[in-house]
Amino acid sequence: MGEDTKQVEVIESKQDRLVRNIHKFKSIGAAAIDAGYSESTAKGRIYDIIKTPKFQKALREHYLTSNATLLPKILKAESDLMDVILLDPEKLSKHNNTVKQMKQAAGILEPDNQPRQQVINIKSIKELSIHLQQKRIEQAEPVQDAEVIDIKA
Repeated sequence: MGEDTKQVEVIESKQDRLVRNIHKFKSIGAAAIDAGYSESTAKGRIYDIIKTPKFQKALREHYLTSNATLLPKILKAESDLMDVILLDPEKLSKHNNTVKQMKQAAGILEPDNQPRQQVINIKSIKELSIHLQQKRIEQAEPVQDAEVIDIKA
């Protein structure tokens, strides 16, 4: 190479390093510090940064690129899983979504576009039921003594 050949230096941003690091560390804060963010940013503002559409897009692209290399492993896992299910068909119910989820994670199968199911909070329903029972008791008309019937078992 001659002297006039310019070397192109790719400067990776902190955000790019964070996208790359996020799956390597146990916490987002540790990944942020390793990517070059300050400790105060890593402990506080980092969650605002990772929620931005720009960061989410970069993370998705990195994830799909990284997981596309898993295709041979996914095909092998699919083959192994089929062998397990053929030997014991009852195991199908335990593993019926495994291969599909692996393919979706690798980006070779589109994710399900099902609307999120609403979650029913049993505690809230129980509290509402108790509240309604108390309201009925409070609003009940008083029973006259002559109307009270004594039932003995």
